[in-house]
Amino acid sequence: GDNTTTQRLSPVQIGSDTDWSAVASGQYFTIATKTDGTLWSWGYNHHGQLGQNNTIKYSSPVQVGSLTNWKRLPSSIFDYTAGAITEE
Repeated sequence: GDNTTTQRLSPVQIGSDTDWSAVASGQYFTIATKTDGTLWSWGYNHHGQLGQNNTIKYSSPVQVGSLTNWKRLPSSIFDYTAGAITEE
């Protein structure tokens, strides 16, 4: 998520955003929600698991769709599958 391929041994802040509300990680990818209800994803995408309708790898967060009512992320994600729940 820091726009590099450098392996990190300890946490580093990604960008300057302070409005992340939840995060979940799969095998080589991450999804997260912000306090405004938007859903974001980044990482490897060779199975289309980032929800971008492509298989492009993203090294920093990209918004998934335009919905603003994402409420919950799963506590764990399986290999190449991600999911999130809206309030509706």
